[in-house]
Amino acid sequence: MNGLKKAALLLLVLALPVCARCAEAAPEMQIREPAFAGSWYPSDKASLEKMLEDFLAEVPQTDRPKPIALISPHAGYMYSGRCAAYGFKAAGKHKYDRVIVLGPTHSVALRGASIASYTHYRTPLGLVQVDRQACDALMKSKLFQSENRAHQREHSVESQIPFLQEVLGDFKLVPIVVGDISLDEARRIAKALKPFADENTLVVVSSDFTHTGSRFGYVPFKENVRKNLEALNREAAQEIMSLEPERFAAFLQRTHATICGRLPILILMALLEDRKSDIHAELLHYSTSGDMTGDYDDCVAYESIAFFERKHDEVAGSGRQGAVKMLTEEGRKKLLQIARNSVEAVIHGQPTPRVTADEPELQEKCGVFVTLKTSGRLRGCLGQFTSDQPLWELVDQMARASATQDIRFLHDQLRADELDELNIEISVLSPLEKMDDPMGLELGKDGIYVKRGARTGCFLPQVAAEMNWSKEEFLSYCCAHKAGLPPDAWKDKDTEVYCFKAEIIEEGE
Repeated sequence: MNGLKKAALLLLVLALPVCARCAEAAPEMQIREPAFAGSWYPSDKASLEKMLEDFLAEVPQTDRPKPIALISPHAGYMYSGRCAAYGFKAAGKHKYDRVIVLGPTHSVALRGASIASYTHYRTPLGLVQVDRQACDALMKSKLFQSENRAHQREHSVESQIPFLQEVLGDFKLVPIVVGDISLDEARRIAKALKPFADENTLVVVSSDFTHTGSRFGYVPFKENVRKNLEALNREAAQEIMSLEPERFAAFLQRTHATICGRLPILILMALLEDRKSDIHAELLHYSTSGDMTGDYDDCVAYESIAFFERKHDEVAGSGRQGAVKMLTEEGRKKLLQIARNSVEAVIHGQPTPRVTADEPELQEKCGVFVTLKTSGRLRGCLGQFTSDQPLWELVDQMARASATQDIRFLHDQLRADELDELNIEISVLSPLEKMDDPMGLELGKDGIYVKRGARTGCFLPQVAAEMNWSKEEFLSYCCAHKAGLPPDAWKDKDTEVYCFKAEIIEEGE
């Protein structure tokens, strides 16, 4: 027994140096503690979980594909949490191994981008492990520095993490705070990130949108602030979703819009730029702090934008397949020429050319929408469902209105230098038909019109195909974003839902 005890003791002593070396090699946990729990969001785990669950429950169920990137707001959850929930719910049905969060710096002057030395981030929901392998690889580039001060009191990254914990569960985090960078540097940072932005990685850009009012030093509108602010921010979204960084940079230069995450957004755009033909971008939700406070003179706008891999086999279908064929080829050409002449005349400040249209088919009285686009970018779309005017006259009227009266573009109307790239689309509508069961609509063939009291909204048939929406998404987004109703209002008996078909006439067809 004594011999056995001695042998065991010797083995233990021999093992000690090895264990000591292991302990020395093991990295210490460096935890970034939450700085805004208890102020910008609840510090109590149960309360935070309940708030997140409630926000996510308000978002309509969808069958969207797996998002590859999100733009998400970062204000106090009371103001922006509902908007943020739209993007996170879209991501929450999918599995990601890694999340890259790009947030702007608010409190520390910073040149370039910073990745802190932390191994974990803590929130009331627990610890999230930092992907040190990816972070250390990025740190080999001169584009990145490690400035912990830029992270300690930065809410832009922290605000995204509880949502990610709630919807994704287990993942590794790459937290990046972005300071002052040029467009060229944004492209170089994007190039460095590209090897890590694989199919199992979600990229989240943390950004609020326009900060309006004297306390922000930005007062672009004196009248109709709420509507003009929405038009400005929706235009910003269109520029971002183009995935052409120069376009967004030019928008910022022209408008001076106070979008705090503009530089992280440029990085994301540069990251996705060479894949833009294969990516579908969607503005999921828009709101402002003024919706909570009633003060639109001093408020902040929020947008939730998602980017998906485009499914070409699903998008190839067009609303034209279900269109009501009612015009001859000559009639279609004449309507397009009328619309073209009207738009060019009004943009140049000239009288509309006199037109004669004696063809019986052009005397029909029906609804019409005229859509104007340049290089695929919406520049105006207005119409009406019924008319006492002949078809050709209504096309003339709606073409001029789309060019000059669409409220979304009042501050940036179609210009003469865009006319060479202008594409005109005319939708000639069938009469509205009330639906007892809205889910009975033919997706891609039926447009919808929803009405409850004075609130109304519509989508043309082709929108469902362009956006790759399900029936429920088509109806829910029409209610929420067009009529200003709850997303599920179409299910209520007090909401009237109508469908219609359209003959689509497009230049270059």
